[in-house]
Amino acid sequence: MNCRQGFCDGACDALLAMKRREERHHREKLHTYRGQQKTLTEWAALTGIKRVTLESRIKAGHTMAEAIEWGSLVRGRIIEMDGQRLNVTGWALMLGINYNTLVACKKRMGSYEAAIEHYRERGRRT
Repeated sequence: MNCRQGFCDGACDALLAMKRREERHHREKLHTYRGQQKTLTEWAALTGIKRVTLESRIKAGHTMAEAIEWGSLVRGRIIEMDGQRLNVTGWALMLGINYNTLVACKKRMGSYEAAIEHYRERGRRT
């Protein structure tokens, strides 16, 4: 990219930074969890777990499932619906939404069960 073709220094720097981020994203390894393949950055955004935390768990030899479900048996609220027992992160992943989105919906609707049912219904309509 030639930065002297009518771009000011700030705009050129922003374009170069954006291009580097895109290239780094394409080089990131894909990790599979429950049949879905995503980068650590994408898993972090979806689960609400920091990327560096997921990365350190993977480097320590844990599977992707272990990295995401870390401590879910002893920490976090377990919600049982229709015979499925998952924590909030697990339900968010199952529904294909961000953890924080589910928490915000719970605040609006009053319970995790209502929020989960809301997103299940949304998924059925699409």
